[in-house]
Amino acid sequence: MRRHTTLDPGSDEGTQQLINLFLGQSTGDIRRKLQKIRGPNSRNLETLLDEAWRVFSNREEGYKQGMKKLAAAVKEGEKGKHGQGPPKQGPPRLGKDQCAFCKKFGHWKNQCPELRKDLKDVFFCLPLHEASQKIFVFEWESPKTGRKTQLVWCVLPQGYKNSPTIFGEQLAKDLESWEPPPGEGQLLQYVDDLLIATRTQETCVDWTVSLLNFLGLQGYRVSQKKAQMVRQTVIYLGYEVSAGQRTLGQDRKEAICQTPKPQTVKELRTFLGMTGWCRLWIYNYRLLVKPLYALITEGSRDLQWTKDATRAFNQLKKALMSAPALGLPDMSNPFFLFSHKKQGIALGILAQNLGPYRRAVAYLSKQLDTAAKGWPGCLRAVAAVAINIQEARKFTLGQKMTVLVSHTVSAVLEAKGGHWLSPQRFLKYQAILVEQDDVEIVVTNIVNPASFVSGSTGEPVIHDCLETIEATYSSRPDLKDTPLEDADTWFTDGSSYVVSGRRHAGYAVTTSREVIESGPLPTNTSAQKAEIIALIRALELAKGKEINVYMDSSGQVEKMNHLIKQQIVRLGQEANLPWPQALPLALLRIRTKPRAKEKLSPFEILYGRPYAVQEGTASIQVGEETLHGYMVALNKQLRKIEKYVARTQNRELDGPVHDVQPGDYVYVKSFAEKTLEPQWEGPFQVLLTTFTAIKIQEQKAWIHHSRVKKAPEGIWKATPGDNELKLKLTRNNE
Repeated sequence: MRRHTTLDPGSDEGTQQLINLFLGQSTGDIRRKLQKIRGPNSRNLETLLDEAWRVFSNREEGYKQGMKKLAAAVKEGEKGKHGQGPPKQGPPRLGKDQCAFCKKFGHWKNQCPELRKDLKDVFFCLPLHEASQKIFVFEWESPKTGRKTQLVWCVLPQGYKNSPTIFGEQLAKDLESWEPPPGEGQLLQYVDDLLIATRTQETCVDWTVSLLNFLGLQGYRVSQKKAQMVRQTVIYLGYEVSAGQRTLGQDRKEAICQTPKPQTVKELRTFLGMTGWCRLWIYNYRLLVKPLYALITEGSRDLQWTKDATRAFNQLKKALMSAPALGLPDMSNPFFLFSHKKQGIALGILAQNLGPYRRAVAYLSKQLDTAAKGWPGCLRAVAAVAINIQEARKFTLGQKMTVLVSHTVSAVLEAKGGHWLSPQRFLKYQAILVEQDDVEIVVTNIVNPASFVSGSTGEPVIHDCLETIEATYSSRPDLKDTPLEDADTWFTDGSSYVVSGRRHAGYAVTTSREVIESGPLPTNTSAQKAEIIALIRALELAKGKEINVYMDSSGQVEKMNHLIKQQIVRLGQEANLPWPQALPLALLRIRTKPRAKEKLSPFEILYGRPYAVQEGTASIQVGEETLHGYMVALNKQLRKIEKYVARTQNRELDGPVHDVQPGDYVYVKSFAEKTLEPQWEGPFQVLLTTFTAIKIQEQKAWIHHSRVKKAPEGIWKATPGDNELKLKLTRNNE
C-alpha cells in the first residue's frame, strides 16, 4: 500500500482499507464466514485473520474426513465380498428393482428372479497398488457445497478399457492347466465366452461338468441362466452355431430391420454399425451401403434422403432378412475364392465343396483405394484379387486356396503393372499373387456369382486383357511428340491461386496473338487439374485441324526442381552445408555443366566463355587496348554461340526483343520511387547484350530490357583518335 497509495497501513484509515481488500480477495467460503461477524470484531484485522485460518483448517480436515469415508466404504465392500465364514442360509436380500418387479407381476419373494452375476464383477474387487493409484486420480465436486476435491480409486475402476483383455488373458492361462475328460472335443474361449464342441451328447456332458468344477475351484463364478447346456444349436458371439454352419439370429435381424429411417448423421452411423457386423452374410454389402455413406459425406447434420439412398436402405434390410447360412471353415477341405470387381469395389465369395455344390463360408466386399480406382479395368481386377486373398486368409489360416478370376492376373501384372503401379505396390501384389504356395490362380469364364456357387461353368467369354488395355489406353496415332510442319501453334495453361482467403481457378487456350478460349473453374480445382482441363479444351477445339500444342513448360520446371534438390542433397552430404548455403552452389553447378545436346553450358551460352574463378580485379578503362580488343572478340563469340544454339534448340524468341547494341547509352528505371527525384538514372554505356537483357559497368546484375530506354544523342561525341593518347570530340549541330 505504501508503494501504490499514500495510505499508511498503521493508521485507522489504512487499516479499514486493508480489511476491505482482504474481504474482497478471499475465497468464497472464507468470505461468507467473515461477512457474518457482527459488532466491533467485524473491523478487527486480527479477529478476521483468526477466523479465516479456522475456516481454512476445517476445510482441509473435511477433505481428510472424506478420504477416510471413501476408504472405509471400499474396505466394507471388500469385507462383504470376501467375509469369513459360510454364507447365511435363506433367500437373497431383495433390491429395489426386485421389489418393484414383485409388486408389478405379483410374485412372491422366493419366486423373484435372482440378481444377475457376471464374470465382469471381478473387475471391481481387484485392489490397486499404492503406486498405481495415482494413475486413476479424478476430480469430484460435492453436490451440496460445490467444493471440488481430488480422489483416487483403491480398486480397479469401472470402465478401464483393458479390463476385459486382462481378464481374458488370465482365464486363458488358467484353462491351460485344465485336463479334459476322455473323448473327442474342442474348447474355444473368447474373453469370458466359452464354447465346448463334441461329437456325442455324453462326451459334452462330461466335458461341461469337468470344466464347471475346474472354474469353481479356481474362484470363477458362472451364470446359470446364460449357460446353454448340451444343445445342437447355440448362440455364440452373437450368431447361431449349428451343425457345420452359422446363421444370424432372428432376433438380431428383426431388431435391425425394425429400425426407423435415420434422420441425423449419428443415427445413420449407428445403423451402419449394426449392419456392418452382418456384412459377411450379405454378398454385395459395400455396393448397397455406398449411397448411404454418400449422405454422411455431405457434411450437414440432418440427412437429405435421395431416391438412391432410400432404395439402398430398403434393399439392405431385405438382404439382411434373407441372409443365408454360412458354412463353418473346414480345414480338411480346400477353399475356393471367386473374385471380381464392380464400381470400384472388390467383391468375393469364399466357399468350400458340399456335395455337387459349393457352400459359402464368407461374402467379402471391400472398397478399392483411390489410386487403384484410376487404373484400367483389368488392373483393377488384379487389385481386387489381392484384397480378397488378404481377407480370405483370415478364414483359411494358410490352407490351400484356389482363386477363380476371369482375368489373366499374372500376365497383366507382369506386362502392365510397371506402367501404373508404384514399385512398392508392385512387389506387394507379386508376393500375394505369385510367390505364395497356398494360392493357386485359375482363369475361368464364370462371371456370375450364382454360377460359381451352383458349380456350373457357364458359357465361354472371349476376353484378352493385354489387347483390351492396349486398345483402350494406348496413345492416338495422330498425336506426335515432335512439332508438325505448317501447323498452327496453340498454348494452354491453367492456374489456381488464393485472393483474400478465397481460391480462384481458371484456364486459357491462346495463340501468340489472340485468346481462343478462357474461363473460370470451380473453386476446388487445383492448378494441375486446371492445366489438364485446358489441354482437353484445346484438343476439343482443334478437332479437324493440325496444331502444335504447347503446355505449361512441358514439365521443364518440375524437372529442374528435381535436379536442384538432387544437387542440394549431394552438397549437404559432401560439405555438410544447410540448404540455404548449398542452394547457390547447386545453381552454379547446374549453370556451368555442359549440356549433352549443345555441348555448351548455360554460362558459356550466356557469357561466351567457360566459367572460371576470377583472380583479382582488372582495371576497366574505355581507352585500354587490351580490354577493348577482348570486348570486341567476346561480342563476336557471343554472336556465333547464339547462332549455334539457335540451330540446336527451338526457341520462342527468334531474335533480340530490343534494339540496344553494345556501346549505346541508355537510361535505367529505378525500382525505388523517390519524391521530387527522377525515376530514370543515367545515361550508362551498354557493355553486353542478350535477347532480353543488357549489362552495364555500374551494376553487377543483368538488366531486363523493359527497364531501359535509349538515351538521346548528346551535343558532344567522343571517339578515339589515331593515337592512343588522342581523343576526338565532335559537336552535333542537329
